Amino acid sequence: MTTATQRLLVYAATAALSATFVAAHGTFVKPCFNAEDALAGVWLNPKVNGTVRGSVVGGEANQLYLMDPPLNHTGYEDVIGYRVTLQDEEASTPEFVELSMVRYAKGGYPDETPAGIIHKATYPAFGFFSGQLSFDFIYTFGLPLTLPVVNHGVGLLLPANAGWPADGATVHGQLNVPGDPLRPRVAKPYNSQVWSFERPARKLEVRPLHARALDTLLMTTIFITDPVVQTYVISDVYGNGPEKLFGPESMHPVASQGDELGFFLQGGNDGQTGVAYFLVSTGLAANPFQFAPASGNDWFYLEFIGTMPVLLMTGTPNPTHGRLTTQSIPFSWFPSNVQDFWVQVLLHYPNTTGPIQYTLTDAVGVRGL
Repeated sequence: MTTATQRLLVYAATAALSATFVAAHGTFVKPCFNAEDALAGVWLNPKVNGTVRGSVVGGEANQLYLMDPPLNHTGYEDVIGYRVTLQDEEASTPEFVELSMVRYAKGGYPDETPAGIIHKATYPAFGFFSGQLSFDFIYTFGLPLTLPVVNHGVGLLLPANAGWPADGATVHGQLNVPGDPLRPRVAKPYNSQVWSFERPARKLEVRPLHARALDTLLMTTIFITDPVVQTYVISDVYGNGPEKLFGPESMHPVASQGDELGFFLQGGNDGQTGVAYFLVSTGLAANPFQFAPASGNDWFYLEFIGTMPVLLMTGTPNPTHGRLTTQSIPFSWFPSNVQDFWVQVLLHYPNTTGPIQYTLTDAVGVRGL
């Protein structure tokens, strides 16, 4: 029996403890988070290598989409707005971009039908300073919006601009440009995934952005009342020495190249010390288990209750900011038959003045080699 298998058997023995914890303490209570501390990070490596309008003619309008990979985020979350990094070739003139949240359609494409649009609004951008300028915009709306779907994407309509290329908006991204040293590095058979799409104004159908796989755009929804868990890997895949990667590579660690896997938890209850239980399972349930909410709060969902969750690790989030970066684990420690799995975090907040509080993150998937 390998050391890694022994570790996993020990974790399995502790899984019942988590189930008992939940059963004994009953109702889940959703804590409120500080807006600054609870922003979900944009799913992208800090290796932006391009800014795009897509394959449009001149300065005509283009509808762009980034469909959040199911492995990066699966779960029902409360959304407070959008985060997008835009560039304007002439920042003194305002641009009015339309942001939307959309459902998944067949094949992972965005659903552009009326039933597929979860939210849509137009927001201003730029109109200040002059010359070429890039800016990380955060747009929020009133009360949090509970997403009615497990997975979703973000749409960005770039307006037409007759002044292009002297003027006009683009969006930053990490693009899979052949030969570019900053292109995403994902091993076969996972290097053919498509997450970014476009529909130029003169086209009737959505198509993959630039007809490429692995392109990612720097735009996302932001979560305020729900915690979010993300994977990261420590890898030398870019040849720069071991570095922390949050993008496409983080879903597909490779044991033979020395990758290490870790998790980043965002979201916590200010002023309270909590315990995070990282639960791992080999699959998702067809119908996630619902936990009854406290008055005025939303349902909580355990995404993989259909298969026995195992306690992978525990940690204590920062009591002020609710953030936690776990220790990375060499991916070679995972036996070959458990290199595909899902992780979801159960957060436990002891509260001496009221009921014990719990909440659950989304689930993230790992498909490694």
